Amino acid sequence: MTASFPLYSPDDHHDACGVGFLADRHGRSTHRVVRMGVMCLHGLDHRGAKAADGTGDGAGVMTRVPYRILERVLLGKGIEPPSRDRLGLVMAFLPPDDRDSARKLIEDALVAEGIELVAWRRVPVGPKVLGDAARASMPAIEQAIVSVPYSDVDRFERALFLARKTAERTARASGLVGFAIPSASARTVVYKGLFTASTVEGFYWDLIDPMFESDFVVFHQRYSTNTQPSWEYAQPFHVLAHNGEINTVAANRSWMAAREADIGETVWGERSSDLSPLVTGAGSDSASLDDAFEVLLRSGRSLAHVKEMLIPAAWENVADLDEALGAFYEYHAFLTEPWDGPAAIAASDGVQVIAGLDRNGLRPARWTETSDFVLVASEAGLIPSLEVDAVATGQLGPGELMAVDLETGQVRHSEEVKADLAARKPYRDWISNQTLYVQHPFDDLEDDRYDPDALARVFGYTAEERRLLLHQMATGVEPVLSMGHDTGLAVLADTPQRLPRFFHQTFAQVTNPPMDPIRERLVMSLRTYLGARGSIIDETVEHARLVELASPVMSDAEVQHLTSAEGFDAVWLPTLFPAADGESGMGPAVQALCDAAEEAVRDGVNLVMLSDREVSAEMAPIPMVLATGAVHHRLISRGLRLRASIVVVSGEARDAHDLACLVGFGASAVNPYLAIEQVRAMAAAGDVDVAPVAAQENYRSVLEKGLLKIMSKMGICTISAYRGSELFEAIGLDEGVCDLA
Repeated sequence: MTASFPLYSPDDHHDACGVGFLADRHGRSTHRVVRMGVMCLHGLDHRGAKAADGTGDGAGVMTRVPYRILERVLLGKGIEPPSRDRLGLVMAFLPPDDRDSARKLIEDALVAEGIELVAWRRVPVGPKVLGDAARASMPAIEQAIVSVPYSDVDRFERALFLARKTAERTARASGLVGFAIPSASARTVVYKGLFTASTVEGFYWDLIDPMFESDFVVFHQRYSTNTQPSWEYAQPFHVLAHNGEINTVAANRSWMAAREADIGETVWGERSSDLSPLVTGAGSDSASLDDAFEVLLRSGRSLAHVKEMLIPAAWENVADLDEALGAFYEYHAFLTEPWDGPAAIAASDGVQVIAGLDRNGLRPARWTETSDFVLVASEAGLIPSLEVDAVATGQLGPGELMAVDLETGQVRHSEEVKADLAARKPYRDWISNQTLYVQHPFDDLEDDRYDPDALARVFGYTAEERRLLLHQMATGVEPVLSMGHDTGLAVLADTPQRLPRFFHQTFAQVTNPPMDPIRERLVMSLRTYLGARGSIIDETVEHARLVELASPVMSDAEVQHLTSAEGFDAVWLPTLFPAADGESGMGPAVQALCDAAEEAVRDGVNLVMLSDREVSAEMAPIPMVLATGAVHHRLISRGLRLRASIVVVSGEARDAHDLACLVGFGASAVNPYLAIEQVRAMAAAGDVDVAPVAAQENYRSVLEKGLLKIMSKMGICTISAYRGSELFEAIGLDEGVCDLA
């Protein structure tokens, strides 16, 4: 976490902005396209905020590299310009008081990748249009014109990508403040800054130079909902511009960090380690999404493919979805969790330009096609003179996208793009032959492996809980509770409280709407996947070798199946510590548990089963949330997290909040065995007018509904995106406990 102060955290950057793109349908690079793109950005000026001194939230454009301007600059210096397929451009924000060190840092990174620095160029700017705050924080803005001795542009792009990653890592390590590289590409360049949309060309004079030509413009006006604007976090970023909020960004960053150790060498060879960090851990949610987009793009996927991986349409509950497309989405759910939340994006790699929406369509994106241009933007009416010639208009719906091939001008809509993606590989065959679907019903037999009455005393089950919580759940009725719970703070209680009671759920606010899990059930999913995950940049049949569950709430029979499933290796780890050691014994026991889990995963185990079922008079239970979080973070820190899933077998968990805490701290699935047994016993004794099996199924169903409600309050639709998110506020817990879990 970045250092923060009360009521403000720099990790909580979110945006609600104006975004879009304009593209020429005939692949023509002209200054007219640049002028029209700037005009579009002007039309979004009202979507940004402005301080009293005139400082804006940030705006910018992405265009084709302005080859004619660069050629003019080089000729003016007496340098013969390289051919355009060997010419690249690095846009750099440098600290004004340390330009030389920053330049040297970039130059060294370029040389290491075999890229020649042809010349430095100071970008002509007009600081007078800036507000006082923007002018005071303005970096020195320069461009490095670069070249390579080969004509493979994709190879050139990868070299520039690695050079930028190296430069950024070095800058962070050396504490170089005010350093950023908005773009480094042989195809595209980004002009952005801390100004309003209406002054973009007043600041960047290149944009009014008739020799600045492009065949597309991606434009963005930022509206920073709850954070301090900055030059670096103005958009577009390296690949995309984003309007919305990624509610799951904490989990996404954590899982991307876990993936760094499992990138593999099929694409990047020995350079895989140089991709780290895949996603920066601080800054805006949009910047992190851009990082993830770029690493997948540079690894060989198309923009549309990456969009459908990271921001997929809702597919899990669509009954009439094409089978091939459903298999595509299911397979890619094995590779990565969604970046969930309201999102409208415009993105380009200089080959294509796309626009797309999240699964709920919670941000607007309207499109217009004329015989010469395609315009997609947050609103209509940005260029009336263009839109009056429209041959087709519309708006993107939930989960839809639109793509323009910048070479041929071909415009493709969602159905065509997705059909092509679904046909890339035999995803349906891979899933049919490799994925193990586990779904076993409950039974009416008492579990004789433990003493339920004794364990109920250990885990603090009360008569009130049985009457107000479990009794209702057994009949299929959801208990009426507030977010988290509505009793006094656990830290102030006179009696011991279980650990989940110290955590309170966070909820969506500002511009980010919570979901309605009942009316919008179509877009929500509890599908759960268990096992070792493959590299996110590869696509092989082995990636489909996972266990799939319909729900993270497991029956005893499902747990038993996992312990002996063919092709999967499970280890059963009791989460206990010697009762005689008292409080001092828990810390060493947690470390020993983490050591055992780490050793097992290194030995090839892909299912780590954490259980407190073995509690006895001599051995006390480690709080399961603490055990789960500690193992989760240990495996991440050792680069092992993607090689195994954590399955919790717990007598402590009994309500939806307990379940949410376990999933939020890294558990893939939970078997609340003691609560299930309590419900079964109630039904068997006639305390509820339901058969034992039906009572257990009702209990699971109510838990699932409660979990969906908790997710929906943060605007999160899928359990895979919620897992590991840690979207809780801890009240009354020591910082050391929070750091451990």
